[in-house]
Amino acid sequence: MAVLVADDYGPLRVTMRDLLENAGYEVIEAKDGAEALKAIAGDNVDVLLLDLKMPVCDGYDVLRALVGRRPPVIVLSAFEQQHSTANAGDELASRVFARLRKPVFPALLLDTVRDALEGNPPA
Repeated sequence: MAVLVADDYGPLRVTMRDLLENAGYEVIEAKDGAEALKAIAGDNVDVLLLDLKMPVCDGYDVLRALVGRRPPVIVLSAFEQQHSTANAGDELASRVFARLRKPVFPALLLDTVRDALEGNPPA
């Protein structure tokens, strides 16, 4: 199973990559939304971990571009929930499987990725 980590902060991508690879996942990295969209177009992404605040093309742009068959999206944000997709409109909010606040506890991240892959809604 492939997990795409889309975040502009390199050290966080490396940490998540190491955590996910140690749990047995293949990891694809994207430093901005444009790279994330290219990876998703390759149709080899099973779950997307998406930062909202990125250069070039941000997470909101990625959510708007996701149509049809798309991977479950787990939004990762350092900002309070009122600044995330919860208030970005029903259309974008409905495209999000789960929202996690950074920094994310490793066990919570792994549980949420597993739930997304299995189609289990977050608690």
